[in-house]
Amino acid sequence: MPTPPSTAPFRDRGPSRPRHRTALAALALTALLAGGCSAGADQSPNGPGVLAVGTGFTPDSLDPARINTAFTWYVDPAYDPLIYLAPDGSLHPRLALSWRYVGSGNRVFEIRLRPHVRFSDGTPLTADVVKRNIAYFRGAGGGAAPYLAPVTSVDVIDPLTVRLTLSRPDPLLAQVFTQDHQAGDVISATALDRPGRLATRTFGAGPYVLDAAATVADDHYTYVPNPGYWNRAAVPRHKLVIKVLPNADTALAALRTGQVDAVQGDQTTVDAARTAGLNIADAPHVVWGLALADRAGTLSTPLGDVLVRQALNYAVDRRAITKASSAATAPPPNSSCPPARTDPTPTTATPTTRPGPVTRTASPCRSSSAPTAA
Repeated sequence: MPTPPSTAPFRDRGPSRPRHRTALAALALTALLAGGCSAGADQSPNGPGVLAVGTGFTPDSLDPARINTAFTWYVDPAYDPLIYLAPDGSLHPRLALSWRYVGSGNRVFEIRLRPHVRFSDGTPLTADVVKRNIAYFRGAGGGAAPYLAPVTSVDVIDPLTVRLTLSRPDPLLAQVFTQDHQAGDVISATALDRPGRLATRTFGAGPYVLDAAATVADDHYTYVPNPGYWNRAAVPRHKLVIKVLPNADTALAALRTGQVDAVQGDQTTVDAARTAGLNIADAPHVVWGLALADRAGTLSTPLGDVLVRQALNYAVDRRAITKASSAATAPPPNSSCPPARTDPTPTTATPTTRPGPVTRTASPCRSSSAPTAA
């Protein structure tokens, strides 16, 4: 089926594996979702060291365990994940130095934490804190909760090691602890003691922290460097501002006039962005398609015949549908998987000291293309 860009860049993914997102500016140290535009962040009109980005939607919460996973722009700057999922689908250490399955069967999963990490409130990252986070994410009912449901126990092996036991095999559990599913966005113990504060403040171990005094809900959100970040050399900006620009025309105007350095876009704004001379980037984002679920022919007898289903598949003109629905910004795929994919679940990982920016990335079985402009 065709893979046009999303007309609503923020959507609840529900209990699906992650969709693909991309970093528009590596210096942002946050994920600019696929579908953004930029005028050149290195020469920001908002001042040196400032990155201002525009988006059309406001978050329902700043709590990583409860936020709609479509709004993760707002938590990515403040929360480092345990495991970083790179744009090519590979997994890399972040707050976790290594991870592995113990024994056979993919039912016991062990995480070894990076030492000497502190949250923005000054409290330390420990195995006990991770155990409390897993319990909190399971009970919060957010996007990560369904993936943590098979966890039957979490054991603290030592101050920096946790071991999870599952009720059933899960060979993709490492992805649940990446930025794409939020369960890896560990929250400080202090915040878990009073979780109501998480809706409007940040308590992560990421490169930035929300500046509440410089933030106006539903209008703009300001982030400043976390002074206790474990890898301060990787924080190149002294301020990140996310501005809410719900109207596409207003967003492009803000970009042209220098109010923002980058904005989200979609297939309806691509032509205007090109006309304005803006740079456009895109990345696999979400698949649009039709699933023939009635394979037994219960509701429609002909669908029980595999040849009928194949004939319907061949009859679909993917190129024509893609061209009509996506402003020529998406390729017609032959599957729901990204065009490139590496093994998502290495059993071990080696340490790194320069993790690079947090970016949303590809899933094993979801993709599409949505435009970004710059």
